[in-house]
Order: sequence, then C-alpha cells, then structure tokens
Amino acid sequence: MNSRTESKETHMKRRALLQTSFLLPLTLIASNPAFASVKRLRIGVTSGPHADILRAALPVAKKNGLDIKIVEFQDYVSPNEALAAGDLDANIFQTESYLGLMNKQRRYGLVPVGRTITLPLAFYSNRYKSFSQVPQGARIGIPNDPSSEGRARCRTRESLSCGLPLAAKVPRLMSSQTRRS
Repeated sequence: MNSRTESKETHMKRRALLQTSFLLPLTLIASNPAFASVKRLRIGVTSGPHADILRAALPVAKKNGLDIKIVEFQDYVSPNEALAAGDLDANIFQTESYLGLMNKQRRYGLVPVGRTITLPLAFYSNRYKSFSQVPQGARIGIPNDPSSEGRARCRTRESLSCGLPLAAKVPRLMSSQTRRS
C-alpha cells in the first residue's frame, strides 16, 4: 500500500467519523416523538467546520430519512436565540459548558440531546515556531467565548509548563474583548 492510498483511506475514515458524529445527535432528535410530524429539520450551525461537516453528512442523513435544512450563523449567540424562539429544531456548535452558561445568563432552558465534535485549538504565529519561544510578557490573543477561552487558557498553561517554571514565563493573555490601550 502506498502513502497516497493510505492518506486517501485515512481521509475517508475521518470523513465517516465526522459524519457519524453529526448523525448521532440528528438521529436522536429525529427519533424524539415531538418531531414525529416534522417533515424537515432546521439545524443551526456556525459557519466553518460545523457547517462543512453537516453538509458532508447530508447524503447519509437523506438515506436515513432525515431531510435537513442547514441554517448558518456567524456568531455563537444567535443559534441558541433562534432555537429558543422556535425558529430551529436543533443546533450543533457548542460545548455543554457554553450551553450551560447561556442557559444561566439568558434562561433559554435548552437541553443537550447528543454530543458532537469539539474543534481543536492551536497556536499560530508569524514570528514564533513554537510556544516555548514566546517571551515573558508577550501579548497573545485568545477566543472570547467562555468555553474556548477556558480551553485556550488551559492549553496556554500546558504549553508553558512543559519543563518550564510557569511563573517564569507567562505571556499576558488578551481576549478579543480586551480593549487595546
């Protein structure tokens, strides 16, 4: 087997896994008696990977009797608002901690019916090749939504503590909500 065949097989396995990760929650939704008369499920997703994965899962969903309309959003608040208002049948984009926070802050009363993917976090820089090169006091940007910010802070701590005393090398974290002075 050559590397091209291996990479194609790996790609196909990943695609099948991602499709399955989206179909399981959809199947749980569709099998709920409350949706028995629904002809089409309106599913809210954030643009980007969640929308791309759901689009890739559409043919499999169709084969399983699910007719899905994808509704894309550009932010994390609108999908829950639309679901709470009854404009969607479900949404797929958030962690349970984010859903819990939004339910608490906005009193949506939404409940999780299945699990989906959590997108990985990564370190990007034009200047540094690894996180260990980031100097003390450097400013780094992190996401400003509650679950991604928390994951970014943990990931930053993990990256910095790889053999280094944490107090000796902590960049200043700056969420996108922080005003520049």
